[in-house]
Amino acid sequence: MKAFMLLLYLVPLAFLVGVLPIAKILIGHIRMALVMSKEDEWASYMWWNWWGSWLFCAGPFGRWIIGTILGYMVIKGKRQQPLPGYPGQLIEEPHLRVLMTAFFAALLSIFAVGLAIMSMYKILCGLTFLESLRPPSPDRLDSSNPYLVCLPRTAPEESIQLENTQRETINILTASQILHMAKA
Repeated sequence: MKAFMLLLYLVPLAFLVGVLPIAKILIGHIRMALVMSKEDEWASYMWWNWWGSWLFCAGPFGRWIIGTILGYMVIKGKRQQPLPGYPGQLIEEPHLRVLMTAFFAALLSIFAVGLAIMSMYKILCGLTFLESLRPPSPDRLDSSNPYLVCLPRTAPEESIQLENTQRETINILTASQILHMAKA
């Protein structure tokens, strides 16, 4: 359990260590992609001047996301022949791969932080993470068991008669009778 918790806390830390040095560069690339997207005739016609861009992909927020992706496509189309790869080339020049990798790493980090907080809460309540996922066992029937259904009735010997193709009698049990039957 300690190793799992350590992993959950190291994932966001590793993300921050990996992305913070290039965060300004990534933000600059995103701005450049948006400008290129708005200035490009094809992207303006297909996306920015189209009325459907306000409705497609989550409204105005999605409009900027798709516009950025189109900007990266425009930048890729205007790029000269690729030079032989050198260290840092993907960071220096705008590439959608770097942005998508950082985005998915951020999603993984957010998920890890949420799972770590939930796991720590369960540990502080006295449960391991696996115990919190397991449904409660029937031998521990008490008032804190969320799966116990209590059907109240007004008289101790009361029963309900149902009219179907045949008559059936269903007895309604009190909570104490259910507990007594579960212990037996």
